[in-house]
Amino acid sequence: MTMTKPTLYFATTNENKVKEVNRFIGDKYNIVTITDLGIVDDVEETGKTYRENAALKAHHLHNLGYSPVIAEDSGVELDALYGNPGIYSKRAYPQPNDVDAMEALIRDMNKSHVNSPYATYSTTFVGIFDGEEYAHKSDVRGHIADTPRGENGYMYDKVFCPQRIETQLFMGDKPVQNDDRTYAEMSLQERDQFNARKESLMGLLEQVSVSLELDDLSDLDELRTH
Repeated sequence: MTMTKPTLYFATTNENKVKEVNRFIGDKYNIVTITDLGIVDDVEETGKTYRENAALKAHHLHNLGYSPVIAEDSGVELDALYGNPGIYSKRAYPQPNDVDAMEALIRDMNKSHVNSPYATYSTTFVGIFDGEEYAHKSDVRGHIADTPRGENGYMYDKVFCPQRIETQLFMGDKPVQNDDRTYAEMSLQERDQFNARKESLMGLLEQVSVSLELDDLSDLDELRTH
């Protein structure tokens, strides 16, 4: 007997984020987006934090009668730009393509009086389950490359080089040195070793599972109200 996967509504129109979330949990949940639902009105992100922006999107969809709902907001915070673009990452560089946008970011970084290539990739997922709001934030430290590189990603993926977990790997008797690749230069499996979006989403679902005392999050169907 084939079990029907529970539905989880994702308040986004970003197809790249949808692909990621489906890769993380699509084997267990049916991910339905606002695009799938035919909802055309967009939510203005007026929050001062990632959580506030994600909550605005989640509550908007929940108020339309859909549940359970998840939403996400993320950004890259450069030390050289005093934490910017941060929550403004989505609209800070409106150039016509990713490479032009990231070259503009690198120029801003190089003009800064703070001589540092380091940055934080931050993601917060907010979920509304059984009428309650939950949130989980995850950060990955790294640095900004000197030029956009890679095809396996978009926007900041092309310049953000995550710090690797400090574990020594051996090939024969010779240690393999950690490389200096951007997210967009890595395979999906490599990237997921330190993926802020994945850690944030899985942390959120674990939090919900514990709070609602669900043995298995497949029980989410019991929380559906639409």
